[in-house]
Amino acid sequence: MKKIVCCLGIYWFMIQLPSVAQKVEVKEGKILLDTREYAAIKKEGCGFNTVCQVELFDTSGKKEIVIVARKLQDWQRRSSGNPQGYVYYLEFIFLGSGQKAETANMSFKLEKMASFIVKHNFFKEGRINNEAANEFVLINGCKYSNK
Repeated sequence: MKKIVCCLGIYWFMIQLPSVAQKVEVKEGKILLDTREYAAIKKEGCGFNTVCQVELFDTSGKKEIVIVARKLQDWQRRSSGNPQGYVYYLEFIFLGSGQKAETANMSFKLEKMASFIVKHNFFKEGRINNEAANEFVLINGCKYSNK
């Protein structure tokens, strides 16, 4: 009897799991969360020897966040594969508050960026979520540029 109850519980959990997961897509410059517009996204640069950045807009079209790919030299990180000791990171600039935060470099594919943005709840009901932005800045800080 215990095995049956346990199996039914696991089965019920597995059925409920897909309904909890959110689907994030990027279509025509818009981040869609479960087919509803979450924010707008635009990538600039990202070519050979150019500054790569992503701009995020709320649903009214106001630019709220700029994410810039940066690098610095850290001689402690020199190796045969990285003789210059370059460290690549992302700088998040929250335009409304003027706050900045930095994270380790990640893929600049729009789908991955969109998933990261949704995961951190940067937007809520089409507007910037200042509480989530403040938390992100507090947790991540400027650990690269402050070296």
